[in-house]
Amino acid sequence: MGENNKKINNLIKLNKAWLVFWHAHAQKEKEFLKQNGINRKYLNILSARKEFNYIIEYAENIYQLFMMSFSEKADLAHYNKGNKNKAHCFGGTVPVFNHYHSDIYRDLIKSIESNGIKSKQTDMRSERFKNYPEYVIVGHNPSVEVFKVFDLTVYNDEDGNERMEWNSLSVNGELRRESCKNGW
Repeated sequence: MGENNKKINNLIKLNKAWLVFWHAHAQKEKEFLKQNGINRKYLNILSARKEFNYIIEYAENIYQLFMMSFSEKADLAHYNKGNKNKAHCFGGTVPVFNHYHSDIYRDLIKSIESNGIKSKQTDMRSERFKNYPEYVIVGHNPSVEVFKVFDLTVYNDEDGNERMEWNSLSVNGELRRESCKNGW
């Protein structure tokens, strides 16, 4: 009992959660993110019970907060044009992607339209989509990414480092164990 308690302190486990983090397409991602004023890759953990539209808006707000100039933020907040400008910005000048943009989802919708919702082809495509990762990506480089993860564990190790470990669902439906230390 004593040795385990020394290694892991403040253990928190979640079956499912949304993991919010920064991603950059660069050989040295950490250095690139730091050059852009980002001091931690992993930003937040949100309840898996949050509705998907909330997750999208949350990712857009994080991107707006950290990546947009004050004039761009003011333009989005403009009372008379706010919704129009936000729609033009997110999805327009700032790309927004999620799992509903995937080829697997498009195949499912085409199958429903051509074969009906209760066909064998639709059932097969529906099962395949159930095993596809749920995510939101806002921005290009860097981007805010929010992925649904499984079996998330947060703890402090023996050196006092905060660690996270989780399973990510890959596009082929397999779980992959990932981890980070102190937000990186």
